[in-house]
Amino acid sequence: MIYDLLFIVLAIIGVFSYLSKTYSRFIVILFLILSSGFGFIPSPLLKLHDISFVMCFGSAIFASFSSKTIFTAKNDIVAKIIYALLGWYTLVAALTIILGNETILFTLKIWRLELFYLTYFTFRQIPRNSLEKAFKPLLILTVISGIFYLLQFVGITGFLNENVDENIGQAIKFSRFRNASNLSLVFLYYLIYTKKNIELRYVYLLILSAVIVFQLSRGLIVSIVGSILLYQIVRGQISKLIRVSLLGSLLFLLFLPVIQYRFASQEGTSEDVGFIGGIKNGLSMLGTEDFDKDDIDGTFTFRIALALERWNFLKENTQYLWTGVGSIHEESPNNKFIFDIGTYNERYEYGKGMINTTDISYVSHVFRYGLVYLIIFLLFLYYSIRRLYSCKNNIFALVGFLVLTQMIIQSLGSDRFSRFILMAMPLLLIAQTAKINGKKMHRSYNTQL
Repeated sequence: MIYDLLFIVLAIIGVFSYLSKTYSRFIVILFLILSSGFGFIPSPLLKLHDISFVMCFGSAIFASFSSKTIFTAKNDIVAKIIYALLGWYTLVAALTIILGNETILFTLKIWRLELFYLTYFTFRQIPRNSLEKAFKPLLILTVISGIFYLLQFVGITGFLNENVDENIGQAIKFSRFRNASNLSLVFLYYLIYTKKNIELRYVYLLILSAVIVFQLSRGLIVSIVGSILLYQIVRGQISKLIRVSLLGSLLFLLFLPVIQYRFASQEGTSEDVGFIGGIKNGLSMLGTEDFDKDDIDGTFTFRIALALERWNFLKENTQYLWTGVGSIHEESPNNKFIFDIGTYNERYEYGKGMINTTDISYVSHVFRYGLVYLIIFLLFLYYSIRRLYSCKNNIFALVGFLVLTQMIIQSLGSDRFSRFILMAMPLLLIAQTAKINGKKMHRSYNTQL
C-alpha cells in the first residue's frame, strides 16, 4: 500500500510539473513510475501502466483548457493515424459489447491498455530543451540500474526487482535476468551518435553495451546491429559507418565469450534455423501431431507457427478477417478459442495464451482487431519512421528513428508495440518532430547533432 501511495504522489507531482511547464521533471517522473523506480522500488498493487497513463492524459486534459492545440491533428499525419487507430479500437470494443461477445468489464480491461498512444499529444507540447535536460538524470539512472543489473551475474542480487530465467542452455547452465532498464537501448544509441561532450561517455557506453549483451537475446543484438547498418547505408556516411563498426568490433571482442555462448548454445541451434527455415518449419508443423511443442517453445519456428495458426483461423472464419474476433479478454469465460501453440503462462486455463502473446508483434492485435488494425498500424510506423528520418540531424529524432527501426526488425521475435513502458520513449521522440498549423512545433527540432 505504501508503494501505491508513493507512485500516486509522484503522479500528482508530475501533473503539476507539466502544468507549470517544468517538462523535464515531468519526463523523469514518468519514467520513474513506468520503470518502478528503475527497478529499485517494489511494484505496487496498482498497475504502473494505469498510473502513468492517467498522469499523462490528465496533464493534457488540464492543459487543454488554456491551449487549443494540444489535441489538434491539423497538419500532423501521425496524430490523424493515432486517432484512427484509437477510433478503431473503440469501435471494435463497442461492437463486442453490443453483440454480447464479451462483458463490459472485460472489454474495458482490454480497451484501456490501448489508450496509451494518446500520450503522443501530451508529449507533443514538450520542447526540445526540456527533453535535453531530462536526458541527463535519465542517463545516470539508467547506468546505475545497469550496474546493479550486471552485479546479479556475480551473485549480488536483491537490489532490483527480480525477474529471472534459471539455467538456460544445455551444456552450460546460465541465468538470464529480465530486469534490465528499458532505456538502455535508447541511451546506447544516444551515446554512439551524440556530439555532446559527455563525461565518462565511454564508461557509460561500455556498461550499457554489457547490459544489452548480458540480456542474452539474439534478436535484440541482431536488430541493434541491423538498425545501425541500415541507417548508415541509407545515409551514405561511409566514414561514420567505419567508426561505428570499429567501436562495435571492439565491444564484440570484449563480450565475445557471452555472445558466442548465446548464439552457439544448443538451445538455439536445433530450431532457430533462420528466417526462411523458420517459416518452412512453422508451416510444416501445422496440422501435424509429430512434434514436441516443448522443444520448439520460444524459438523462431515457434513464433511463426503461433502466428500462422491464428492466421489460418481468421482465413477459415472470414467474418473475423478484417474486423477481428473483438475485444475478448484472455482470462474471460468468453474466450472459447483453443490452439495447439501459445505463449506459456501458468495463470491461463490451458497453461498458454490463446489470444495474448508477447513472443511476436501484431498477432494478438490482428486476432482481436483484424486486418483493418494492421493497415492503420503499419501506416503509423511508416509515417513515424519517415518523419523521424527527415529530422535526422536532430539527435533525438535520430535516436527515435534507430529505436523504432530496431523494434520493427525485432518485431518477429517480440511484441514491443503493445506496452506503454516500451513505447513511451519512441512516442516522446516522434512527438518532437511534430508540426502544428504548418509550423514546426519546436524551433530547434532540426538543429545539428
